[in-house]
This record gives sequence, structure tokens and C-alpha cells, in this order.
Amino acid sequence: MARSWAQRFDPNSLIALCKAGQRFDARAAIPHLKARMLWVISSSDKIFPPDAQVEALVMSNDSPAQPVYLNLQSEYGHAASGADYRKWEDHLRGMLA
Repeated sequence: MARSWAQRFDPNSLIALCKAGQRFDARAAIPHLKARMLWVISSSDKIFPPDAQVEALVMSNDSPAQPVYLNLQSEYGHAASGADYRKWEDHLRGMLA
């Protein structure tokens, strides 16, 4: 998977993503979001590991859109959302319907 990623993306994109991750923390905005929300995380993600506080924030959002926090049981770590997309595609289809 890493080889495929490296062939499609410029290495500088990792630097830009890293800087964005350090400068922006979405957790403070979660209670104020009104849009439908599907928060997909992997049980084995070392970069953004599952977080009970984030799950509580997402699930306590009182938006009529019914937010979803989905913890994928996956061995693919941070790449799980792509490698195991079949585990969450029905949730996304439901959101987009």
C-alpha cells in the first residue's frame, strides 16, 4: 500500500498534511457542527488512535443528522479506511442517500 501511495502523491503532501494536523484540531468544533457526520477510525491506527473523548463528543452532538462514530476493527492501522472500505461503505451510502 505504501508503494502505491508513493506513486500517486508528491512527498511534500505529507509535510503539508503534518503541518495541517498540528495547526488544526477539529475536536473543539464537533459540538457546533450541524452537518451529517461520519467519523471513521481504526482500532489499530497509531496516528489517530480511537479516543473515548472524541467518541463522546461526536455522539453527544445534538444535530438532527444523527452523527456516527465508527471504530473499524482492522489490522491496517491508519490505512484502514481505504483498505477496509467495505466495512464502512454502507454507512457512507446511508449518509449520501
